Amino acid sequence: MKLDYPNEFDLEQARREGRENLGGDIFIHGRDVSIGCLAMGDPVIEELFVLAADTGIANATVVIAPSDPRRAPLVADIEGAPDWLPALYEKITEAFEPLADDEQL
Repeated sequence: MKLDYPNEFDLEQARREGRENLGGDIFIHGRDVSIGCLAMGDPVIEELFVLAADTGIANATVVIAPSDPRRAPLVADIEGAPDWLPALYEKITEAFEPLADDEQL
């Protein structure tokens, strides 16, 4: 399953910082080895693939986060972190908000 990277947020931050080579072609896939992708193992990717197919790819959203912001706020005041990290953590937290009412943690 191909991920949306770089997305508009990533592209904007790269433009601001003068970065041009952002990479891409990042996938969630099976097996247990990867260089830059998210290798979930074959049983898990089979479940994710079926879930995405049943849900409809237009209805599927992948959010990659350092931790679950429904459990504890994401902390962006990390020494040496880029100035855009708080905005990224806010976007991640917002992406989890629809789930907060529907799921038990």
